[in-house]
Amino acid sequence: MTGRRHLLAAALTLITSLTWAGALTVSPKPWTALTAAVIAAGLLVTAAVAVTMVVVQSSPVGYRLSWGLVAMEALIAGLQPITALWWAGVILISAAGAVLTDSTLGGWIRQQPPPTPVPASSLALCLLLLASGPVTGLASPSADLPWLPALTLGAWLVLVWYVRRWPGRELAPRLTTPLLGIGGLLLPWAARLIWIVAMVLAAVLAWTAGSRLAVRPLVERGHPIPIPPELAPADVLHSAGIDDKGRKKTQPQ
Repeated sequence: MTGRRHLLAAALTLITSLTWAGALTVSPKPWTALTAAVIAAGLLVTAAVAVTMVVVQSSPVGYRLSWGLVAMEALIAGLQPITALWWAGVILISAAGAVLTDSTLGGWIRQQPPPTPVPASSLALCLLLLASGPVTGLASPSADLPWLPALTLGAWLVLVWYVRRWPGRELAPRLTTPLLGIGGLLLPWAARLIWIVAMVLAAVLAWTAGSRLAVRPLVERGHPIPIPPELAPADVLHSAGIDDKGRKKTQPQ
């Protein structure tokens, strides 16, 4: 039954986000169509992350992200005109909120949270990169934000670079978040303030020890060191086809 409850929570989180993304596409007001598209994409991407964290890892962060989505969708509902799709979205928000109040929810693959949680500073950095664009758009109704999609995609690219551990993953957020912050000067003043503050916080978090340890292991991978055969254990030598005198064994004809 526990598995069904958490699967229901994950399904409602995803369906609710899909509904409100559709509502923003059909009727973007009070936002412009471009800003509404950024908010809708943010809902879908965040829902996918939250559902993955809930179903696979039983991560408390996944449930908190789901709660954040419910709150964001409720705010959207408060600003959008009432339509049939609006009513469907509000009903889904209520259902998702009711299911997420269950404190016994676990995961499908893992019932308990991971034993080694991600450092708080690294997690906060990821959340800032994920949410800065949609939140900036959400807080800027009726504003024309032609540069917001590009800035949001840039932040998401840095996020993927960081979490996928691509080459330069440690330096990527340190070097790019200040540049993204400067890019925020292209936005109107209210959106500019939100975006720049978010990128400054992300830049500070990128330099913390927790963010570094999240992508660099405590024990680095070792390197082979050659040793004389006489110092190697006999079973290792025999498995390598070498006799006790360090000579290669000849294969029988």
